[in-house]
Amino acid sequence: IDSQEFRKNIFLTYIQIGVFKGELHQYEKDVCVLTGETKDEILKKEYTDADVNELLQFIIKKNN
Repeated sequence: IDSQEFRKNIFLTYIQIGVFKGELHQYEKDVCVLTGETKDEILKKEYTDADVNELLQFIIKKNN
C-alpha cells in the first residue's frame, strides 16, 4: 500500500468535514448516509499528509 492509497483509505473511513467530522462514514450502496458523498467522490480527491494529521488529531481530541 502506497502513502496516497493509505491517505485515501483514512478518508474513506472517516468524515473529513462538517458536523460529522471524525465520525465513521456509514455507506449504503457506496453513498455515505451522513454526508451524501460517494466513495468515488472521496477517492477522486488528493489528500496530503497534513490533511491526514489534522483529521487524526481531531479524532484523538474528540475521543479524549
